Amino acid sequence: MASPIEWPASAGVANGALAQGAGGVMNAHHVQQVAQNKGTFPGTAQRRQQIPAKYKKAITDWVAQQKKAGVKGLKSKKEELVGLLRAQLFEDANANLGKPLDMVEMIVTTAQAHRAAHQAMGREEKAEEATQITAPRVKVPA
Repeated sequence: MASPIEWPASAGVANGALAQGAGGVMNAHHVQQVAQNKGTFPGTAQRRQQIPAKYKKAITDWVAQQKKAGVKGLKSKKEELVGLLRAQLFEDANANLGKPLDMVEMIVTTAQAHRAAHQAMGREEKAEEATQITAPRVKVPA
């Protein structure tokens, strides 16, 4: 029996390798979700780190001030600032990422099928959420 292909735990790396030999666009989809396995996919999880609105506004205001001052190269400076902020927010929120998975299941498919699978999973998650009973948060006096 042939041994499984050893891929790095990154769909992006696998996608790049697949693109080199594929006639069309191929994607490697990791079955284990990034959000539940940040220790296995820290780079991807960090790139997906949400930036709170107050920081987005501060960055927008800073860029506007810099434009008025005639500063050049703002696009790269903004990208660097956002990257540093995202990294710090990720680090603050994920002090203990946990142990990386020993093996990651990958499904190789076309880009179109990959996109359709994510759409179907999103519909399933929304349907599951609709069956959950939730109540609004109530402020409790101190």
